[in-house]
Amino acid sequence: MNPKQTILAVDDDLSILQVLEARLASVEFRVLTAMNGQEAIEIVKNQHVDLLISDVRMPAMSGTDLFKEVHALKPKLPVIFLTAYGTIPDAVNAVKAGAADYLTKPFDGRELLQKVREVLKHKTPKVPSETLPPLSQVLSGGNSPNMQELFDLIDRIAPSDVNVLILGESGVGKERVARLIHQRGHRKE
Repeated sequence: MNPKQTILAVDDDLSILQVLEARLASVEFRVLTAMNGQEAIEIVKNQHVDLLISDVRMPAMSGTDLFKEVHALKPKLPVIFLTAYGTIPDAVNAVKAGAADYLTKPFDGRELLQKVREVLKHKTPKVPSETLPPLSQVLSGGNSPNMQELFDLIDRIAPSDVNVLILGESGVGKERVARLIHQRGHRKE
């Protein structure tokens, strides 16, 4: 692990920030903290950051709004979302927003460190040994906006370690989508 890696933690709860800072600094990460989205954006603009850990629900600017702003500035910056609201819709929204991973509060410190290491290890996606065909050639359904959204979602979640729940009526291709996510992921072997 590179001791110079910098993690920006964003939460409106000072005690959570202190726990994150202590836990991450104990394994020699450089930790920056922000109490709100605007503060975090200024840090991202002015300093090098390797990973952003953000609460999902904050006043003024939510974690997903912060992600959109940061993504416009640094599209490859990975984000782990934290939330006290561990619901499936929050998890789906976090993944749709492009989160690298997701943790519910209260979180286990060891699990946090494991997720941080995994995200940083996979920060630069590996080029697959064989070139996979575009999803539009693999799945039927045309070029409708809904299919384009599905293709984009598959490409974003395949390299991550997030849990995925695939819902739909019988015969719509849930099993095919699951296979495509697996085939395009780092655990395909």
